[in-house]
Amino acid sequence: MKINVKTGDELNRLLDNLQQEIVYANIYYRLYWDLNDALRSHPEEFAQSNTFWVLTFDALQDAWLIRLCRVFDTQCNNNLNLVNLLETIKENLHFFNEQNFRERLKDNAFVNSLAECDRVPDQAQLDKDIEFAKADPLVEKLRIWRNNIVAHKGSKFVLGKAPQLSEDPLECIPLL
Repeated sequence: MKINVKTGDELNRLLDNLQQEIVYANIYYRLYWDLNDALRSHPEEFAQSNTFWVLTFDALQDAWLIRLCRVFDTQCNNNLNLVNLLETIKENLHFFNEQNFRERLKDNAFVNSLAECDRVPDQAQLDKDIEFAKADPLVEKLRIWRNNIVAHKGSKFVLGKAPQLSEDPLECIPLL
């Protein structure tokens, strides 16, 4: 569902916010795996403060999973997620014509070079991206995880009656 925006500044705020979620998800993910690699090569150092590192690994996994879930969450029609942002862009292509693009990025030191090429998103590509964000199997798996483990504790999961949830959430990584 598209988000109603009236100005290019409002669109920029949506773009910046979702971009930040994606970037932070990736940062937390990379930090998680960098520490995992360090754990393999320095097990004695990690063992000296095991509780700290267990909590740190759990927190980092939660951080990247929660942020990734936000990007693809379609639970509520009016929240900021990738589908809603893409539909908003699709309905507001005029914000990408050269004049409006320059106005939206007037404080960017690189606005002139950025405005040199066509900035209007391709409708067909937007449709493909919307379909991906709605129906890709990894996105669907992430939503199942979100609804049963990340945002809520599903009773079927807790009771061991949800086999699709026994798989590792780290399989969602290609989404990053």
